[in-house]
Amino acid sequence: MTEQELIELGLSKELALKVSSASLKEIDEVKNSFNNETLSLKKQISERESQITELKKFKGSHEDLQKKIEELENENKVKSAEFEKALLIERKNNAIRSSLISDPLGKPHDVDLVIGMVDIDKVSVDENGKIVGGFKEQLDTIKKEKAFLFQKAEKFSPSGKPPANGGNPNHDDDDGGESKTAIGELFLEEWEKERGIKK
Repeated sequence: MTEQELIELGLSKELALKVSSASLKEIDEVKNSFNNETLSLKKQISERESQITELKKFKGSHEDLQKKIEELENENKVKSAEFEKALLIERKNNAIRSSLISDPLGKPHDVDLVIGMVDIDKVSVDENGKIVGGFKEQLDTIKKEKAFLFQKAEKFSPSGKPPANGGNPNHDDDDGGESKTAIGELFLEEWEKERGIKK
């Protein structure tokens, strides 16, 4: 969402700017991660194509060709395992980063520093990149031991006077609250019309 859209939803300009900036940063990080994975896959495809080209040029006996194929298969297995491990680490890092950035109880001042304090081997993620275990406990410990690394959670405190008549904003001594309710319904009707919402 853009800053303007957030303001239209009722957020203050300052809060809308913070939310918008955090969202853009998160989107950029996911995009960079995706680009890195894509480059890695393209590199693997290129390596496989060069191996196939090499095999086509191969001159030798059937046994030599068989040995060469086995060597390439073993190399590919090792590279594939390395790629899967690197991809898993990248998924874990992205899941941790996303969790830290969107933490309502206090975001870290330096996300990368906090990520470096997490034992990534203990963190588990599912195939969608969502954390399923091993992170919350570590984060709680880090927050307890190094609270200065985290921003204080912003608490909402309403300003202004409380409504008269015992805190019921729809109650009015003169008309039993009908006018306030009617105004609220008109406002809601107009708002729904503007956004094309039908009941």
